[in-house]
Amino acid sequence: MGEPAHNILLLTDVFPCDNYSGALVSSQLCRFLLDEKKYNLFCACVKNPEVKEKYDDYLNAKIKRLDFVKPTENAKNTAKYIEEVTAIAKSISNYISKNHIDIIWCPMQGETLLRILDYIQKHNQTVFTSVQIWDPFEWILHDLKYPDAKKTELTALFDKVIKKSNSIITASRPMNEYYSKKYNIPCQPVFASYTMDNLPAKKQPLRKDIFTIVISGQTYAKRGINSLLKYLDSINWSYNNKKIVIKYFGLSPQVFKNHKNHVILGGYVTQAELIEAQSSADLLYCSYFFDDAMLDIVSKQSYPSKIITYIPSKTPIFIHAEEDCPVYQDFSEYKCGFLLNSTDLQQVKKQLEIIFKASPKTINTITGNSLKLFNAYFTPEQNKKAFFKALGLKPQNITRKHILEINNLDLPGRLWNGYDIMNHINESTPDLAVQLCTYKTSNNDNAIKIYPLDSQQELEYKLLSFEDNVLSVHSCLSSATPAILNKKVYQNADLVHFHLIHNTKLSFFSLIEMCNKKPSIISIHDPWNFTGHCVHFGDCNFYLTGCHKCPHLDAMFPIKNDNSHELWKLKKLVYDHIDVDYVVSTQYMYNLFKKSPLTKGKRVHVIPFGIDIHKFSYVAKKQARQKYHIPDDHIVLFHRAQKAFKGTNFFVDALKQLDTDQKVSIITCGEQNLLNEVKSKYKIIDLGIIEDDELAYAYNACDIFIMPSIGESFGMMAVEAMSCGKPVICFNNTALPSVVFAPECGIAAENLNSTKLMLAIKHLIEDSEDRKRRSLLAKKIVKDNYDIKLYYQRIDNLYKEVLSRKRKIYQTPSTKTSNDSENIQNIKNTLNKLTKKIFPPQSEQYEKLLYKTKNKKINKNLPIKYGDLETQILLDEYNKKCFDYYNTIIENNYHDPHFYMKIIKYAKIFSHLIINDRKKLIKLIRKRLRIK
Repeated sequence: MGEPAHNILLLTDVFPCDNYSGALVSSQLCRFLLDEKKYNLFCACVKNPEVKEKYDDYLNAKIKRLDFVKPTENAKNTAKYIEEVTAIAKSISNYISKNHIDIIWCPMQGETLLRILDYIQKHNQTVFTSVQIWDPFEWILHDLKYPDAKKTELTALFDKVIKKSNSIITASRPMNEYYSKKYNIPCQPVFASYTMDNLPAKKQPLRKDIFTIVISGQTYAKRGINSLLKYLDSINWSYNNKKIVIKYFGLSPQVFKNHKNHVILGGYVTQAELIEAQSSADLLYCSYFFDDAMLDIVSKQSYPSKIITYIPSKTPIFIHAEEDCPVYQDFSEYKCGFLLNSTDLQQVKKQLEIIFKASPKTINTITGNSLKLFNAYFTPEQNKKAFFKALGLKPQNITRKHILEINNLDLPGRLWNGYDIMNHINESTPDLAVQLCTYKTSNNDNAIKIYPLDSQQELEYKLLSFEDNVLSVHSCLSSATPAILNKKVYQNADLVHFHLIHNTKLSFFSLIEMCNKKPSIISIHDPWNFTGHCVHFGDCNFYLTGCHKCPHLDAMFPIKNDNSHELWKLKKLVYDHIDVDYVVSTQYMYNLFKKSPLTKGKRVHVIPFGIDIHKFSYVAKKQARQKYHIPDDHIVLFHRAQKAFKGTNFFVDALKQLDTDQKVSIITCGEQNLLNEVKSKYKIIDLGIIEDDELAYAYNACDIFIMPSIGESFGMMAVEAMSCGKPVICFNNTALPSVVFAPECGIAAENLNSTKLMLAIKHLIEDSEDRKRRSLLAKKIVKDNYDIKLYYQRIDNLYKEVLSRKRKIYQTPSTKTSNDSENIQNIKNTLNKLTKKIFPPQSEQYEKLLYKTKNKKINKNLPIKYGDLETQILLDEYNKKCFDYYNTIIENNYHDPHFYMKIIKYAKIFSHLIINDRKKLIKLIRKRLRIK
C-alpha cells in the first residue's frame, strides 16, 4: 500500500508568489508537493492589505485559498484585535474540518499567526502541525518593539504552540540544533533553493574603469555596511584608477542617504534580473549582524536568504559577519568567499585591498567553490527531501516522464505553442512538463526563458538582423540551440516537442543534433517547413522541385537575394538525418506533407487543434450586440482584418459588389481602418487587437464569420466562430474548407474571386433558414471534432507512442572543411563582418570569433552555398562561439536593463507581428535596440 493522499494547509501571511523572499521559498515548497500529484493543497492567507503579490499562474490555479485581512498588530493588543484574530482563527478552524485537512504547515511570522495556530491546535487536535521558523521569535518581538510584559506573554505562547507541534522547519543547522535540544521535537533545516536552469552560462565581463559592488537587502546589518562606507569614503570611492560604485536592490535604505552620488538604487527586481546585475558586478557584499546581544542571537541562528541568489551569479562574495554565524562558517569551510569578522576600519581596508588585487585564478577558485557549497546544501532536490521529512511525507518513487515544449511565446498563442499542453500534462497526467520560450509573459514557473539574460536576447536579434539584411537567409544564425542545450530542463527531458521552429529562431541545422539526442516531435503549423523561405506559397509549386528562382522574395520572411534553393536544400539535409514524428493539424497540411520531396515517406500524425467549447459560447447574442450598439434587425459579418494572407482586400471588393435589402453591420479585429472604402455603405466596428473575452462578444454578436484567407494552415478563429454557432465563408484553396466541413457546414468560394465571395455572403445574408441550419451544424462539428479534451487525448497518445518506439539515431554529419574553397572563404569573410559589428575590437572574444582567411583573390560575388554541409558546420560552430561570448555585447552596444519588461508590455503586438509581419517586427525591435 502506498502513502495515502493528504490534504495540506499552508497557513501564512503571504500567498506563494514571485516577489517576496519568504513567499518565494513557499512557492518552491508548494511546487514540490504539487509535483507529487497526490496531495491536495490549500492555503489560508492572513495578509497585510499593502502586500501586492505577483502570483505564479500555476500555483494560483492549483491551490485552493481562503483570504483574510490581517488585523493591525500592536503592543497593547486591544480587545478589538483579539476579537478579530479569534474570528479569523475560528473560520480557518472550520475550513480545516470541512476540507478534512490533516497537515498544517505554517511559516511563523509575528503575533497574528501565532494566535491563530494556538486556536487551531486547541480545536483541531488530530491535525499534524509543522512550524517553519525563519528568524528567532525573540528577534521578531524585538523588531516590533513590544514592551517586556508583552514579550513575556508571547514568548510563553510561542513555547506552548511549538511544544504542541509535530515538527519544526528551521532556517539553519545551528537553529536546528538549538530548537531540537530546547523542545525535543523533530527539526529539519530547509533552505531557499534555486533552479540552475535560469543561470547565465558564463560570468559577465567586467568594466575596466569601474569596480561595482552589488548589495541585495541585508541593510539591517548596519555596522558592517557603515564600516564599508567609511572605508570607501576614505579612499574617495576610487582604487587603482577605478571608480567604485554600489548597486543596491531592495527597499531604499537610510544607510545610504549620505552616499547618493556613489550608490545606484535598483529597487525590487525579479530573481533573473538580480542575477544578471550580480553577474556583471565585481563583488557581491553580504553583511550580517555585529550589533547588540539580541541581533547576535539572530546572526547565530538565521541565514541570509540572498546568498542563494548570490552564489549562482559566478561573482565573488564578501561575507562580512561574526565568525560564529552560519553563513560565515559555510563560506569558511568551502573556501568560497572573502571573509571578514571585524568592523575595524583597518581590517576592512586590509580585506578590500586583498579583494581589489585578487587574480583571475583566485576569483575562479572562489566562485567554483561557491557552487560546491550550493550543491552541498541548496539544490531543490535536497530541500524537497528535507521538507517532506518535516511534514512526515515520503516523495513517491514514481518514474515520471519529463516533457519539454519549445516555442517562442508562452501565453500568446498558448493553444498551439505548447503552453496549454504543458499545463494539461502537469494538471491531468502523472508526467511533468515545462516550456522553453523566447518571450515569457506569464508568471508560470514552468515556462522558462530560453535566454535568462537580456544581453543574450539582444545578441539573438543582432544575429537575426544580420541574417535578414546581409545574408538573406533564415534559421541559420542563432544562439538559441546552444542556449537550450545548456538547460537542465533539456538535459533531463525524456521527450522534446518543437512548435513553430522558424518563430523560435532555432538554427535549422541544429535540429540534427537536438533530435538525435532526444525523442522528438515537430509540429508543422504552416508550409514553411516544405519551402525555401515562404510561409504560404499561394499558387506557386516550386516547393515540389527545389524552390529555384523564387517569385515571392517579398513574402512573409522576405529575403533580398534569392537563396531559396539553398535553404530548401538545408531542410532536405536536416530531414534526411533525423528520425522524428511530425504533427499537422489538417488534411490539407497532411497532403502537402506527403507530396513534398522533403518529407515524403516520413511519419506524420493529423491532430486537429482543440478549443474550450464553453469559452466562446457563454455570451448571449442580444447582450453582445448591445455592447457594440448594433440593432437587432442588422445582419452582422465578422472578419479578422489584415493586409497579409487574410484576404481583406477580397472582402472589401465583395462588400462593394454586395447588393441586398438587409441592413448590414461589420465587426473587424486585428488591423484597423482597412475597410474605410465601404464605411459609408455599412456600419463598421473596428476592434483592433483583442483578447479572448472580447472575441467571445464579437463572435456572438455576428451572424456570419468571413475568413477569405489566401494562406491558412488551420484557422483557429473559424473553429471558435463555429463553436459559437456561426457559419464560416472562406476560399477553397487553403486548409479552411476541410476545417469548416465545406460545403455541408461552411461555404468555400472560388479562390481569389471576390464576386464568388460576394455571392456566398449574399446567400447567407438572405437565406435565414440555411444560415440557421449551418449554425446548428457548426456547433455539433466543433463538439465532435475540436473539443480540447479530444485534442489532449490525442496528444497524450502520441507522446506515449513516441516514448515507446525505438528510433533510428543518426550521427551529426561531418565533413572535412576545405579552407581553400571559395565558398568557405566567403562565409568566413562574411562572419568576420558580423564579429566586427557586434563584438568589442581587440577583446579576447573578438579574437576567438575572427576567422583567418586566405590572402588569395576570392570572388566575393559568388553566392554562398547555405545548403552545403560544410557551410552549416561552420555556421553551427560560429553560433556556439557566439553564445559562449554573448556577454561582451554589453560593453560596446546599447543595453537596456528593462528591455525584457518592454517585450512583455508589448507582448500582444509582438506576438501578432511574429505570426503575421516579421519585417515590421524586425524594424520595431531594431528601433528599440538602436540597431542600425
